[in-house]
Amino acid sequence: MKMSIKKCLLMNCGAAIALSAIPAAYAQADTIVVTARKKEENLQQTPLSIIALPAGELEKQNISDLSGLNERTPNVFLGAGGGFGSSNAAFYVRGIGADRNAINQEAAVAVYVDDVYYSRSDGALFNILDVEQIEITRGPQGTLYGRNATAGSIRYITREPDLESFSAQLDVTGGSFARIDARGIVNLPLSEQFAIRVTAATLNQNGYVTNALGQDLGDVSTQIVRGQALWSPSDRLRVLGVFDYTRTDNNGSATSLTGYDGTQLFPILAAGAGFDTDPNFVGSTTRSASVLDSFYQSDNVSGSLTLDYDLNDSLSFKSVTAYRDIGIEANYDFDTAAGALLENRDVTRNIKAFSQELQLGGTIGERLDWIGGFFYYDEESDDRRFVAFAGDPTAPGGTIRSNPFHGIESISFFGQSTLNVTDRFSITGGLRWNRDKKSIIATELAQDGTPLTFLPTDVNGNSGPLIISAEDTYKALSGRVSLEYDLSDTVFAFASYARGFRAGALNDRPRANFDVATQMDPSVNYGINSVDPEKLDTYEVGFRSVLADNRVRFNATFFYQELKDFQVANQVGSITLLENAAAAEAYGIETEIDLFLSEDLSIDFTGAWLETEITEADPGTPFTVGNGLGNSPEFSFSVGGNYEFDIGQGNVISRLDYSYQDDFFSNPANDLRFQLPGYGLLSANVRYTAPSGRWSIAAYGKNLTDKEYFSQALNFTDIVLGFAQGTPGRGIEGGATLTIKFGDTSD
Repeated sequence: MKMSIKKCLLMNCGAAIALSAIPAAYAQADTIVVTARKKEENLQQTPLSIIALPAGELEKQNISDLSGLNERTPNVFLGAGGGFGSSNAAFYVRGIGADRNAINQEAAVAVYVDDVYYSRSDGALFNILDVEQIEITRGPQGTLYGRNATAGSIRYITREPDLESFSAQLDVTGGSFARIDARGIVNLPLSEQFAIRVTAATLNQNGYVTNALGQDLGDVSTQIVRGQALWSPSDRLRVLGVFDYTRTDNNGSATSLTGYDGTQLFPILAAGAGFDTDPNFVGSTTRSASVLDSFYQSDNVSGSLTLDYDLNDSLSFKSVTAYRDIGIEANYDFDTAAGALLENRDVTRNIKAFSQELQLGGTIGERLDWIGGFFYYDEESDDRRFVAFAGDPTAPGGTIRSNPFHGIESISFFGQSTLNVTDRFSITGGLRWNRDKKSIIATELAQDGTPLTFLPTDVNGNSGPLIISAEDTYKALSGRVSLEYDLSDTVFAFASYARGFRAGALNDRPRANFDVATQMDPSVNYGINSVDPEKLDTYEVGFRSVLADNRVRFNATFFYQELKDFQVANQVGSITLLENAAAAEAYGIETEIDLFLSEDLSIDFTGAWLETEITEADPGTPFTVGNGLGNSPEFSFSVGGNYEFDIGQGNVISRLDYSYQDDFFSNPANDLRFQLPGYGLLSANVRYTAPSGRWSIAAYGKNLTDKEYFSQALNFTDIVLGFAQGTPGRGIEGGATLTIKFGDTSD
C-alpha cells in the first residue's frame, strides 16, 4: 500500500480530479522567468529539472536562509555542515554531495551569488537578504557558465540597484530562542544613469543544544553589509560593482551524541571522561556532553565587477571579475562527548579566490541561439588545527595538522547553442573542456609546533621533518544535448543527456605517529595521494504543462544517472581520506504541481521518488554493493497553500506548509547507526499589509508539532573512535516581523 500511495502522489493522479473541482473564478498561473540557461526564459520552456522561488514566494514561506529551502525542494538536501558553525553548508542533489568541510574537497553542487562562483562550504548557507530569486537546478551543469558541477547548482540572485526611483525598507524580527534580527535596504538613484543600493543586516538567535559548559550550540550571530553600484550610460552598456562583507561569531554547530561504543580503543583510553555516565546525552536533541569551549568566527569579504555590453542587436559580451577572502578561527568538539576523544582546537583557515569569466553570445538568423565562454579560477588556502586525542589534550596523540598551502588553478572553455529546427522543435548541444591543476603542502606538527619526523624505517631513506608535497593536473570533457518539443501551446516536452564531473583532488593528511599502512606507504606519497575526477552521466525525460486555462501548472521529470569514480570521504584509523571508493546509479521522478483554485486560494505540491544503489565498491571501503547513497530519502514531498483576503483596504496573505521525507542514511555505508528516521515538519506564516503598502506585520511558526529529528549524522562507532554524532533540528519556533517601506513601495 505504501508504494501505491507514493506512485499515485508522484504521478499526481489527483491532478485530474482537482481540475474539475476548480471554480469559475480563479487566479491564473504567473509566468516564472528563470536565467539558469543564461537567458531569460519561461520556466515552462526550460529543459532542466529546476525549482525557482521568486522573492515573493520566499517571503510568504518565511524562508530566512538556504536551509529553509530544504523542505521545499525534494531530492535536494540543503543543510548545515557539521562542525564549523551553523552558516556552513552541506549540499546534496539526488544523493550526491559533500558534507566534509575541507580545503581539498570539491563541491558537487555549484553555488553562485548572482554570476559569481562561491567555491567553499564555509559560510555558504546564505541568509535570504534582498533577494530577487533563488534557482536550484538538479543535474549536471557547466556548458553555460562558471565552474563544473556534478550534481547541480544553486543560484542566489540578488536585487540590483533601480535607476528610476528611491526606495528604502526596514525589517525587524523577534522570535523564539531570543531571535532579534534587523535588516535595512536603501536604493538611491543619483542620476538617470547611476544608482547605488546598500543592504545591511544583523541576525541574532540563541542556540538550541546546550553543552556541559552552558554554551548554546547552533546560535546565530551574523552581521552583513552589501553595497552595489550600477552605471548604465546607454541601453547597450551596464556595469555593476558589488562589495559584500559578512562577519559571523557563534558557538559552532549544534551537534550531539547519537551513539557510543565504550569497547573501542579511544573510549577505553578515555574511560575517565564519563561518556556513559548519563545516557540522556545519547540521542538528545537539546543536550551535548561536550566540555570544550566551542566557537566559530569568520570574516568573509568579496568584491565583483560585472560588465554587460550589447555589441549589436544580435551579439552581446559579458565579463565577470571577482575576488573573495575568507578568514576563519574555530574550536570544535568532534565527538561531542565529555572527554578529549577527538577535538579540533585552535583551527585557523584562510582562503583567497579570484575568478574571471568571459562570455560572448547571440543569435544567428531566427533559428540559432548560442553562447561561448572562458572561465579562470585561482584559489590559495591554508588550514591548521590542533587535534587532541584519547581523553588528554597533552597526550602524545595530540598533534597539529597543517596544510600551509593548497592551490587550485582551473581553466575552462565552454559553449552551448540551440537550433530551432521548427517553430515547435529545438535541439540544444553544449560542451565544456576543463583543466584543473592542484598542489598541496602537508605536514604534521608536535604540540610545540615542531614538525614530526619520518619514521626511521622509511624505505625511501627520507629523514628529517615530515613535510609532504604533491601536485597533479586533471582534465575532463563534459557536455549535454537535449531535444525539445512543444506538444501544444501549453505542453512542453524534452529528453536530454548530460555529463558532469567533479575535479580530482589531493589528500591532505599525512600521519607519522600511527602505523596505518595506507598512510605510511611511500607508494601513495604517505597518504598525500591523488584522487581521480568523479563523473556523472544523467538522462532525463520530462514535460512542463499549464492546463485548464492557466489554472494548473504540472511539471514532471524522470531521470536515470550513473556515477563513476565516486569521491567519498572514508575513515581510515583516525584519519579521513578522500577516495574513489565506488560506482553508483540512481533513478527517480520529480514533480511540481500548482493549483489555482480561486482568485484567493492556491495550493502547491512538490514530490520526489528516488532509488539509489552502489553498483561497485572498492575493497577496504565500508561500502557494499546494493547500498544506497547518503542523504537520499526514497520518498519526499511538500504541500503548501496560500490564501489571500482583504480586511478593509488592507490585505492579508496566509500560508500553511507541510513537508515530509522518508527514513534515510546519512552515509553510503548504510550502517544502521547512520540511519535517521523520517520526519514531517509543519509551518505557518500570515502577513497583513496596510492599505498604503508602507508597512506590514507578519507572524510565523516553524516546526509547529515540535518534532524531534536529526538532519545529519556521522558514525565512528565501528572503528577505534567509538562514537556517532548528529545534527538535530530546532524545536518549535514562533515570532513576528515588522516591515516599514519608504519611497517607492512596488517591491
